[in-house]
Amino acid sequence: MTPNIIQDGIFYSNGEKIGNSCCIIFFNFTRDCDFVQAKVILKRLWKFYNSMKKGITPDLLEVHPKQLHAGNTNFLLGYGSSFFSINGINNKKPDGLEQSFFNNPDLSGGGPVVEGTNIFYSNNIKDNHVMKDQIILQCIAENDFYIYRVIVETWKELQLIKKENNDKELILISKYYLGHKPDDRRNWFGFLDGISNINKKQRKDVIFIKKSKRGETELGTYMVFSRIEFNLEKWGNLSKNEQEVLIGRDKITGCPIIGFDKVTKRILKDPRCPIPGTTSVLDHGNEVFREISPLVFANYLFPNGYEQLKDSHIITSRTNTYKIFRQSFEFFEPSEDKRTFQVGFNFISFQNNVQHFFEIFRHSLNQLSEFISIQNIGVFYVPPIIENENFPGEITLSR
Repeated sequence: MTPNIIQDGIFYSNGEKIGNSCCIIFFNFTRDCDFVQAKVILKRLWKFYNSMKKGITPDLLEVHPKQLHAGNTNFLLGYGSSFFSINGINNKKPDGLEQSFFNNPDLSGGGPVVEGTNIFYSNNIKDNHVMKDQIILQCIAENDFYIYRVIVETWKELQLIKKENNDKELILISKYYLGHKPDDRRNWFGFLDGISNINKKQRKDVIFIKKSKRGETELGTYMVFSRIEFNLEKWGNLSKNEQEVLIGRDKITGCPIIGFDKVTKRILKDPRCPIPGTTSVLDHGNEVFREISPLVFANYLFPNGYEQLKDSHIITSRTNTYKIFRQSFEFFEPSEDKRTFQVGFNFISFQNNVQHFFEIFRHSLNQLSEFISIQNIGVFYVPPIIENENFPGEITLSR
């Protein structure tokens, strides 16, 4: 039997070409759709997306392959907790979907995302749809054109499904979000992003489930999607030094901040970084300074008055107990009146235990809680692809 195959879109090894644009689409089946019909639709959509990976759409079936443009497009399919409430499904939820980790927003908007933290929903968010959505589809492509095409072609396919079922809607798009990867790797706060992701040797052990369990399959994983909004106005009121203390890194080079003088407010940057002949922690030779841990400066002698910087969200997220693999895409959206805008990033993480994300979320983001808020957040199970499946999860969900 062919071993399970990891879905596309989890860029855990070096050498993989990652597209610069991303869309996340959420789907729900209606009450008129039972599990048998849902499987037929998922089979159809997955075949449709596999064609789009080759640049083929229903309108371009007869186009010569030389005229097709695929745009390095890939797709990943996951299932939310509410998927398992579809009429006719008799499989139990995977373990990681049994527990509700996050609160719902207040009816008037806002409210704490997790009890015991200072992390809140954005004031205008009254409903966290991601916690209730049944299907998540991640699409990453070379540029925005291919992403827009996926959204348009998906809408057209759903219209066909509706028409073929006597105008009865069986599946709906709940919402979609767009994101991009900055060429300079800097987030909207101006800092280099994704420096301290776990190294490639650890990634498979952190991401993928190792044994089949109840409702889970080996080489499956849990995906957490969170859409984090930045408060640029408050952030801009901080000095550069204050920003660097909160992030734990130099704003220009990305090198770690290792010390802080509470009296003078001065910060101490690791003098060894970047190494001679380089300008950034991203340059070759500076790898040891990317994964911040106490070992990086265990024997470092601090000048009088300085103490080791503690509780940086980067440092606390790099514990040995809790590790996740992340890949993020920034977003920019005009406000409703088109005179202002919203910025932030779509934070996507993969882990074989949702508790790992939960602990990092609770302990690491608290440092930035005054400058960020959560628009939506939720957990999804991402199965592998098994031989002869028509779509990821078909065998797992039917057993």
